[in-house]
Amino acid sequence: MNSLEDIVLLTLKKHTNKTGNLISIDYEKDLNSNIKRSFIVTSSKNIIRGRHAHKKLNQFLVCLNGKCEVTCKDGTKEKVFRLNDSNEVLFVPNQIWAEQKYLSNQSILLVLCDDVYLENDYIRDYRSFQEYRSKLL
Repeated sequence: MNSLEDIVLLTLKKHTNKTGNLISIDYEKDLNSNIKRSFIVTSSKNIIRGRHAHKKLNQFLVCLNGKCEVTCKDGTKEKVFRLNDSNEVLFVPNQIWAEQKYLSNQSILLVLCDDVYLENDYIRDYRSFQEYRSKLL
């Protein structure tokens, strides 16, 4: 069973010159994952999204623009991460509850997933999440 200690904040190499920045992601090398799906979330300041956990799917979160605060919970403890640089990648493993609070207008969050969308993989109620976790112990 995953815990808060399994959440990892990775820093990707940023290549900068007078024309701008380039940040590449080699999914297998940098993320040790086979990405099967991605999506982009845009939001405004003080909006909270996410509020769910996955049973099997793992996610990687990248804030492409603005600032985003990610609160992760394991059913008893919580840990907060702030994403504000496009070369930071937050790995959120399965069985961890995650909420994203957008801290600036026009925030853009890129989410990379290691599986396709499956509604039955989602746990969308926090009490149900706590019950799910307690059954895994």
